[in-house]
Order: sequence, then structure tokens, then C-alpha cells
Amino acid sequence: MSMSSQQLLAGNASLLLHHCGARDRGRYRCRVIRGQQKNDTFICFSGLAPIRSVSLEPTCLSGYEEVKCSTRGVYPAPHVWWYTEPASPVDQLQPTTRKTADKRSGLYSVEILNNVTFTSKSSFTWTELCWAQGKDLTIPCSVPPDMQDFTLTWSFTRVDESVVIDTYDRGRRPTSSEGVDRPRLDTHRVEAGDGSLRLLGPRAPEHVGTYTCTLSGLHRTHVAQTELSIVTPAGQSTAQPLFNKVYNSRADVNVET
Repeated sequence: MSMSSQQLLAGNASLLLHHCGARDRGRYRCRVIRGQQKNDTFICFSGLAPIRSVSLEPTCLSGYEEVKCSTRGVYPAPHVWWYTEPASPVDQLQPTTRKTADKRSGLYSVEILNNVTFTSKSSFTWTELCWAQGKDLTIPCSVPPDMQDFTLTWSFTRVDESVVIDTYDRGRRPTSSEGVDRPRLDTHRVEAGDGSLRLLGPRAPEHVGTYTCTLSGLHRTHVAQTELSIVTPAGQSTAQPLFNKVYNSRADVNVET
């Protein structure tokens, strides 16, 4: 736990909890004494840890073709449903679910295995990101190591309108659309496997929307989507994410969770 002396001098006595988890649940009291006056404020902390990432990937560790769905650092223990599109008979879906709790933090890790037949090669990542207005931002998009020859396309979707803002194709320089202000895609970084997009001073509402990085190769496709919202928090001074929620889906099968 820590407090900022500079913020305290300005009247902000907020308490910062580092790496908090289920063990930090309870009631917190802030007492301020000025002369003969004494003021108490109570805050109840539930210690909830929402799901921030879900990975979906094929595995053959058991000797059979399976899809593994997993998440970690969650509280309370989540309920799990498994289904496919198109729908499969219930008796064909026989997932094995393992839920374990960390002895120190009390946070849960969940792993679900299900037998399934792989039908395609693709990967998908979805991210929800809330960022401070005016702070430079790099939206990540990594090139899978097994994808050699590929075409990279960055697009931006807002409401029902979608525009291509950057493209990369076999070493050609990226081209920018006027639909999004000053996007930055470094060609040398892309060739090294980093297809991240650089936004300089993003502001609402013009930069709020969904950014999609599409990597198309000869035998596979990788899509990374980032849904960006921008806020102006009081006292925010560094370009750090205020909220980052990531769902990763990497599988060679058409399965949803």
C-alpha cells in the first residue's frame, strides 16, 4: 500500500493498493482529524477480479486433438459454458474443467479441455482499451513467428463506417488514409515482426472506435482487434492504460466460448 505525498498536500489522501487480490477484501477506514473535528469514511472492497484474458488454442499433449480454453487471475471462480457454431450435439461436447485457487492471493485459474476436430488455421485477438486523452498510444499487433510472407492491413471502424488506414505488403511503404489522424506504422518494425500502430495524441471522439490489424498469409490468417475508448481522468500525467481487457483466441477450430 502507498500514498502520494504530493497528492496529499493537494488534498488527495487516496490509498493505492498494489497487486491486490481476494485477500485484500474487507472494509477500509480513512480518518481525517482537523483540530477538534474528526471525520471517518468507510469503503468496502469486494476484491473482485474480472476476467481480463481468455486464450483458446489447439493442443495434442494428451495424444488426442483437443482445444484448450484457459484464464487465470480471476475471482470469484467463473462459470463455464462451451458451445460451437454450428451447434454440436450435447453428448459430443465433453469438456474437462479444472479450477484451482492460488493459496496466497485466492485468485482462480481455470482450464477447460475438449476433444474436437481441427478444421482451419487461424488466430484471433480482441482487446478493450481505455486510454487518457492526448497521450501517445501504440496499439499492438504481433506477427506470428510461423507467418513468413504476409500482407498487413490496419483498418478503423466507427459506428457503421470502416476505412483502411495503413497497409504493408512485402516491404512496400505503408499508406495512410485521411480517416484517422497521423497513424504511424514503422516498416522496419513490421519486417521484424512488430505490426503495431502508433497514434499521436489521440482524442475523442475522432479516434474512438475499433482498430483491426489483419495479417494474411499463404496458409493462415491472424486478426487482432482493439476497441479504443478515450477519457480525460483527473490528475492523469502518464501515458499508461487505465483499463486493459484482453481476450485471446488462437485455435484451429471454429469454436466460441
